Amino acid sequence: MQKRFTAIVPTSMEALSKHFQFSPAVRVGSHILVSGIIGVDSQGRIPADFRGQVENVFATLEAFADPVIAQFWNPITAAGRAALDAMITQQAQIIAYIDDYKLLMIATLAVIPLLIVFTKPSAGGGPDHAVVAE
Repeated sequence: MQKRFTAIVPTSMEALSKHFQFSPAVRVGSHILVSGIIGVDSQGRIPADFRGQVENVFATLEAFADPVIAQFWNPITAAGRAALDAMITQQAQIIAYIDDYKLLMIATLAVIPLLIVFTKPSAGGGPDHAVVAE
């Protein structure tokens, strides 16, 4: 079977890539897919140019070469599995929260046509109805 992609791994990350079976970027045809990390700097700002964003992504990925960080996210250790589990659980909670609001929006849109059905009755009760007063 022909390989459809090429992993892009900087030389400084080769050991990390082999250990975790991770590549920070992949070339598929004429496209380069980056690992999904936003190219923000350490202050959370996104550079205006693409090159600056890519440099920030690789700086973030190279931080994982630090043994302390690599050990923290290591799925082989119990602490690493717990950290990954906590991160995945947090992301699942965020997605569930968003889904709750989607459901509320759909329910609201489904109920809006009922506003036409449930209109206010006329003040006099209409010609068919007698007005009861004491």
